[in-house]
Amino acid sequence: MKKLKVLLIFLLVSTTLSFADNKSIVTQSANTVIEVLEERAFVRHLTPYLIDIARNGHLLSDETKTKLESLGFDFSGNMVTMVRSTYYDFYYDTDHFRIHYDLTGTNAVDNTDSDGDSVPDYIETMANVFEEVYDHEINILGYTAPPNDGTNVGSNTYDIYVENLGQSAYGWTNYGALIGDNENSPNVTENNAYLSHIIMNSNYDGFLPNTELENIQVTAGHEFFHAIQLGYDGEEEVWLMEATAVWMEDETYDDVNDCYQYMIPWFAKPYLSLNRPNDLHQYGSYIFFKYIDEHLGGRNLIRKTWEQSRIFDSNNGDYSVQSIDLALKEHNHSFKKALNNMAIANRILSSDNSAGQYAYEETNGYRDYFDQNNRSIQLGIHDSLNFSIGDITNIESYNLQKYGSQYIKINSVDPVRISIKKPVGEDGSINDLTLHTIVKTISGNYEVQTSNILNIDPGSNNDWIYAVIVADSSEGSNYNYALSFTDGTKNTNTEFTITRQFPNPFNNSITIKLKVFTPQNIDLIVYDMLGRKINTLFSGFLSDGSHEYLWNGVNNHNEKVSSGIYYITAVSDNRQEWKKITLIK
Repeated sequence: MKKLKVLLIFLLVSTTLSFADNKSIVTQSANTVIEVLEERAFVRHLTPYLIDIARNGHLLSDETKTKLESLGFDFSGNMVTMVRSTYYDFYYDTDHFRIHYDLTGTNAVDNTDSDGDSVPDYIETMANVFEEVYDHEINILGYTAPPNDGTNVGSNTYDIYVENLGQSAYGWTNYGALIGDNENSPNVTENNAYLSHIIMNSNYDGFLPNTELENIQVTAGHEFFHAIQLGYDGEEEVWLMEATAVWMEDETYDDVNDCYQYMIPWFAKPYLSLNRPNDLHQYGSYIFFKYIDEHLGGRNLIRKTWEQSRIFDSNNGDYSVQSIDLALKEHNHSFKKALNNMAIANRILSSDNSAGQYAYEETNGYRDYFDQNNRSIQLGIHDSLNFSIGDITNIESYNLQKYGSQYIKINSVDPVRISIKKPVGEDGSINDLTLHTIVKTISGNYEVQTSNILNIDPGSNNDWIYAVIVADSSEGSNYNYALSFTDGTKNTNTEFTITRQFPNPFNNSITIKLKVFTPQNIDLIVYDMLGRKINTLFSGFLSDGSHEYLWNGVNNHNEKVSSGIYYITAVSDNRQEWKKITLIK
């Protein structure tokens, strides 16, 4: 019989909330943890609440502290910790894991043993899943393996403990000792690598709508990625940890789609901060990394984000956005671009080729998904406007948060001029906000414009029109704004347009005609269907008039590209336009 005594050390997360706010939030967190540990409530992800108790637990009332102490929490140090004693009679070893379990008592697993090797089928299934997860996350995606705990907590492999969590939770990753440097990355010195181990449930049957195997798969994919994260930077912001862990479970087991459930509340309130902690919003923020994965660098860019996180000491501040930005800049992108493009993509929400760089591969799945409460993924709209000639209308917002976005539906067949400013009576700059318009035409194409002042001439050839406002800077103190809608003008395009691509489809080369109405800087770029930059045909200042460019089907390294669909994209500071072309060899 083996005694396990585990010291759970949770993250200290910096905060700017007031004392009263912190006390209120940590009281709610404590009540949630108590209910879950007593199996009176179900919370799929308990980690944020545990982190909050670690950070602010000393603000709790004496009564709540006493209750938590009875559940194993220790308030004697600066950080609230939890000591947990559990006994296991058996363990099963794989190449990378030791799984501890029991056949009798509270934590007993189903002892069915179909192959007669004295190991329960349930444990073998879990072992196989974790080895699949390890192979995908470490061997295929290239992440550094988490540090092993040696004799500190279990074995020289990574330890998994199977406990009876009832219907209260799927599992979680427990933080062990801070070791600073991860020995599995010999060429890199980490500041905040942590030991860890994983708690899995002894029974996932009944956690609908997934099967037991699917529940094990997504939990293992999610939690083992937490273990990996702790080997990079255990002090990283919780939103980044959770959003990328949800992305990873979907990346590892793409057909399960358990992550769709988080998109329901996230899409309903897009005005909330992308990096909002302490609730389910941080899990829905996985869609940000889904967009990056599909369009701005591929799945390896998420790994590069975690590699960048090792550069900073997160004890000294929040560097999560900076880590993302540095990773994106390796692909000539930025956090700001990713945030704005995702906001546009979330309104378009299409997998059609016409959506170009704003398409999502799994859009049909998003649109068809309903949870057990019959809720679906629906984008929350801030306001709706019916506009006609002669109208002068203002729409204001006072609840847009940093890195959030808002959507205003515009119903009009008349030209409309849209400008953004601060609300009446408020001073300040609107440089922290970016305004876009999206017009979907009846033919299914999309026209996107970006500027502080925009003019739309929709006519009767539009399916829908939206204004999109993105709070894309961390410098603002508030993101209140007012949109003004007044009469616009006909023939709105006073900047440029792609007038022709010929021949299309093409075999060897294609000529692109660009008409420029106002002299300006323009980039003319070829992208593939995944949003990867293939070739830059032109970048610089163009005078007014017509300009022609030849693309001979090669990338920036002068290598021939394969047959398929590509996009010619013309981009200025205020406008972008893209056209689909097809290469056939």
